[in-house]
Amino acid sequence: PENMRISGNVVLTHKGRTPTIKPNATVVLRLHLSNVMRGGVHSLARSVAAEVAASGVTANVVAPAWIDTPRTPAPGSTARLRPCARRPRPTCPAGRLGSVHEVGSVVAWLCEDDSAFVTGTTVPVDGGYLLT
Repeated sequence: PENMRISGNVVLTHKGRTPTIKPNATVVLRLHLSNVMRGGVHSLARSVAAEVAASGVTANVVAPAWIDTPRTPAPGSTARLRPCARRPRPTCPAGRLGSVHEVGSVVAWLCEDDSAFVTGTTVPVDGGYLLT
């Protein structure tokens, strides 16, 4: 119907596992794939936001940095890490890893009415890492 109003939220994240093309793929290839996918996620959110914003739908990206989870190795640990991940972790002004709760809180906020005017953007949850 013409008077039906659609509303909702699309929240994407760009962190995650980078698929491997083949078992011996180089670190450089993995980084290129990761960068391409990140750019694609950002572009997808912007395109969706431009198309559906007038309908009350928002589309955003949450971009977490190092988050403390059971799968996050202890600082300095090289156990079960690929060679590219064995280098020291980047530091951030917050001086600690983020929490799952902190990322979830940002996602939850993006789904609330309080953020209805926020669309087509990326929200870093990184303890200031992008500042360094």
